[in-house]
Amino acid sequence: MHARADDLVGLTLEQALPVLPEDPTYLVQDASPAVGEPAAYSATEMGSPRWTVVAACADADVLSEATIIEIAVVPTGLVPDRDSEEWISLTTHVVACEF
Repeated sequence: MHARADDLVGLTLEQALPVLPEDPTYLVQDASPAVGEPAAYSATEMGSPRWTVVAACADADVLSEATIIEIAVVPTGLVPDRDSEEWISLTTHVVACEF
């Protein structure tokens, strides 16, 4: 299976890590302020179950061909319901995807 950036949305970083290729540059955005919390993500937490991907994009259709992957995360316990207005707003505005 060729994973795409959209496939990461809803996964914790721990769940996403096996799908992520080693070579790309990663831009990880802490979207915690969008859910009312201060930013607290650190690069040392890549692969942690404490963070959930709420938006992602890449400069290629499939992650294995990407050179840049941008991911927005929020603390796992603060992920809004996927059917809520908060989810739609959060997932629409947290990554720039300007490659």
